[in-house]
Amino acid sequence: MTGAVPVTVATATKGSIGVYLNAIGTVTPVYTDSITAQVTGVITQVHYREGQTVHKGDPLVDIDDRPYQAQLVQAQGALDRDQNLLAEVQMDLKRYQDAWAKNAIPRQHWRTRRSWCCRIREP
Repeated sequence: MTGAVPVTVATATKGSIGVYLNAIGTVTPVYTDSITAQVTGVITQVHYREGQTVHKGDPLVDIDDRPYQAQLVQAQGALDRDQNLLAEVQMDLKRYQDAWAKNAIPRQHWRTRRSWCCRIREP
């Protein structure tokens, strides 16, 4: 006869079985994407790690904005200059209109000034 087999009792639990497999292979991501910057410049800070999952709108890098700030200041200066030029031309036109209304200048003078001033349009 055979001997008695001991039986032990255990409570069942949910969990990972912990199956491990050692093998040679290649890991391929399900989704990949190429990310390009909208502007070029010097990267000053990186906000992600390689392989990290990122979402739309997440900041990835900081680009030095000083060149763009300088361009903005230049454009604002050009706008101010052009607005001042427009105001000056409008004042000249008004002065010539008043002079023409009083017959203080010849007709040709008025037409020449008016045609020159009307080439400049308000924004």
